[in-house]
Amino acid sequence: MNPNLLSIVIIFSMSLGIPAMVFQSWNEVPADCKKFFLNGIPPIYKDPGPHVKIICQKYQNLFHFVTLYDTGNRSAIYSAYKFNPGSGRRPKNWMVELGGLGDQNNPCKLGDDMDKAGNLNTTDRSCLPLFQAINEDYANNSNYDRGHLNPVMAQNTQVAKNATFTLTNVVPQVKEFNKVTWQNAEKELREIAKNCRNREGETFAVTGAIQGRDFIGCGTKCGNWTPPYWSDPNNRVNIPAMMWSAACCRIKGKIVGEPFVYWGENKDDSTLHKVYTWEGLHKFENDILQPDASPRVKVNIFEE
Repeated sequence: MNPNLLSIVIIFSMSLGIPAMVFQSWNEVPADCKKFFLNGIPPIYKDPGPHVKIICQKYQNLFHFVTLYDTGNRSAIYSAYKFNPGSGRRPKNWMVELGGLGDQNNPCKLGDDMDKAGNLNTTDRSCLPLFQAINEDYANNSNYDRGHLNPVMAQNTQVAKNATFTLTNVVPQVKEFNKVTWQNAEKELREIAKNCRNREGETFAVTGAIQGRDFIGCGTKCGNWTPPYWSDPNNRVNIPAMMWSAACCRIKGKIVGEPFVYWGENKDDSTLHKVYTWEGLHKFENDILQPDASPRVKVNIFEE
């Protein structure tokens, strides 16, 4: 590899984990990773800044989906994937990213191998929690699930299902909202995706989270991870105020029908909003995703 590329591309692996390629700009992302976007075009939503990384989630030498990740909030902004449901077991082990999520002052490149997320409490690996969520953040907060953006049910092979179990693909999701309201919508999307596949089509989906005001953290479970790595161990991972998902079907290179979009506040007894038209999608983009952007930012999840 050209050594000049090492500052841009960080390829890393984890035993039982999620090897990934991390980028700062969409111009650097390979086409094989952009295939998870409709027509290969990423959403016009949030430009990568110094704390936002593009992760091409790679497992067993295959790309499986793309995550836009905010290292400042230690939380995912969205994951883009193909919704192709199939049978298989639910994985048990959560993983963390080994490297590439750091900054110029602390790249946090720790080698090529990594154990499951629970085996990190050593001083030589203490930079990892600075840029991403860890299992202890969730273990210390029983009111929240590790809410998938790219869900396990959306994948049709065991390898692809395993690939969703990286903590960069989840956000703190209120348990009732996750297990009842959100899962019911995912099941509806699964049926839509099956219908698309039966017509020899592909369903492209983007699932995201809108930043909230509150945070969770590992607290007393932080172990060796203490300041100066963060000022408050109880406030590390941003809790989304809202979650959303959008999907559409493409058959033989053409978009077929209307998109399916749903969103809801991340709280108990949340009301889920659903629309099934392009007009509804555009209203959601303008009114919900970035209503207060200044200057006004055009939001576009799918390029029609």
